[in-house]
Amino acid sequence: MRSRSKDAPFLSRHRRLQGGAGDFNESVKRDKESYTAWTYQGLALEKSASRQAFAAFAHASSLNPSYRPAQEGMRRTSGPVQRTT
Repeated sequence: MRSRSKDAPFLSRHRRLQGGAGDFNESVKRDKESYTAWTYQGLALEKSASRQAFAAFAHASSLNPSYRPAQEGMRRTSGPVQRTT
């Protein structure tokens, strides 16, 4: 009987999420002006802890500045707020 790695559930989930991001990569290639596709791509990238998620949300927001899910995604993925003194 084969033993499963303790990381197996994480790796399986990570591969599924990467596949989801790939599906949305195809969507944004077909329709570069689809702010919803860019937002969904950002969500998939965010779930896989990709730093590219912010860029996808920002692009979606540039296509439709009033689209709240893109704005919220940008806030979640922008990283820590930098203070200037």
